[in-house]
Amino acid sequence: MPGMSATAALLDWYAREARDLPWRRRPTPYRVWISEVMLQQTTVATAGPYFLRFVAKYPTVRSLAAAREADVLALWSGLGYYHRARNLLAAARLMVRRHHGRVPADLAALRALPGVGSYTAGAILSIGHGIPAAALDGNVMRVAARLAGIDGDPGRAATRRAVEGHVMDLMPPADASRFNQALMDLGATICSPREPECLCCPVSAWCAARRDGSVARIPPPAARSSTVPVELAALVVKRGARVLLMTRGKGPLMKGLWEFPLVPGASLPEVRKEAGRLGARVTGRAGLVRHVITRHRLSVTVYEARPSGPGGAPAKPHGTSARGTRLSEASAAALRLATPEAGRAGARRWACLADLTAGGARGVPLTGTARKITRLLAAAR
Repeated sequence: MPGMSATAALLDWYAREARDLPWRRRPTPYRVWISEVMLQQTTVATAGPYFLRFVAKYPTVRSLAAAREADVLALWSGLGYYHRARNLLAAARLMVRRHHGRVPADLAALRALPGVGSYTAGAILSIGHGIPAAALDGNVMRVAARLAGIDGDPGRAATRRAVEGHVMDLMPPADASRFNQALMDLGATICSPREPECLCCPVSAWCAARRDGSVARIPPPAARSSTVPVELAALVVKRGARVLLMTRGKGPLMKGLWEFPLVPGASLPEVRKEAGRLGARVTGRAGLVRHVITRHRLSVTVYEARPSGPGGAPAKPHGTSARGTRLSEASAAALRLATPEAGRAGARRWACLADLTAGGARGVPLTGTARKITRLLAAAR
């Protein structure tokens, strides 16, 4: 439209085409914070139902701060990257102590909270509080870099500063919330990394990358890290309607989550040996599940087993206490193989019996692999 600026064209497009997302229906600072943490390493489609359940149970900073970690992890179970849930809980408790139970409207105060980086802080300030601030996620970085013709590596501080400067030049001070969300939506729906739909773009007339033919080169592709295939076996030891689960204990990765005992590799003799250490015997193969943890691609063969101890209870393997059962070194080695960071904190994991539900265990936060195994078992019934 003649005389219209890029900012006006973008906001006009957003008024017509904005995605209907649950956190946008009532964008309080608290809800923006929860949604942005969930979206850090999770797709919008996956995060939506989790967000609604989370804010229904914990609608305020104070309600979250008063929660038990195990309950927060159980509600988060299946989203992965569980440090995010622990950071939310720790940050909520800090907000109660330092900010009267409110999400702060100050950049330095936000950055001092666990799990809040520059992007999340910018999103909270602009979308939640209406304060002009850049929120440079991958979508916004790509859109703004193409608009300005900035072809540097987005991982470099100089590139990010240049892109942030361009975003702030375009941002209307009184409408920072809608402006940032419009950039996010444009990157998610039209200005895609490959084959962007430039003919449908509301700001194509102002796009430097389109004018000089550099859209495909901005931003330059990031080097891909190699994937690591990992073969494991999981033991589902059943006693009646309940199953044996192990917790990761005090390890830094997925601490406090529960899973089925793991064995490195998929060798049946090793699986039988591990079952014996747990006081059980293998009764059959249930199937195969696949799971991704960072760059590790896990293939997990699932075996069912029955307790061989007196009275149908698992016999106590070597190294037990009143708290539970120490996992054998074989399963601890599987942990180190699949996720090297987890092996540094020691091999002690404790046992419990749990009732399975569809895709989970009643009241027990499970790892992503364990949730997939429960779905496999449910489908086989």
